[in-house]
Amino acid sequence: MIAKKVKIKAALTAVTLCGSMSPALAGEPTISQPIKQLRYSTEYNLVYMAGESGWGAPSCPGAVHAQFFMGSPNFKNLMAVILLAKAQGSKVSFFGECAPDPYYFNVSYVVVD
Repeated sequence: MIAKKVKIKAALTAVTLCGSMSPALAGEPTISQPIKQLRYSTEYNLVYMAGESGWGAPSCPGAVHAQFFMGSPNFKNLMAVILLAKAQGSKVSFFGECAPDPYYFNVSYVVVD
């Protein structure tokens, strides 16, 4: 079991580090916390992530959900990292920008702690 967790953490680290842009270019950060809930909207083709508290990004401190479009570039890789982090209970933080609705944060980058 420990070896499996180490392999998963190594895979998460590799995917996170091999992203197409650095966090500095990906916008502002959220706080780091485990993902409590994942939601998918077929109507909007969006994946939503909720944590124990809001995501706490500077421009939208009240954002309850972090979100990304399933049609975004490299969305499959992003989803894989998020699902592995959720399965392990690992903390994540996101980089991106506040959506027009201040209760949502648009994700462009994920970091697994």
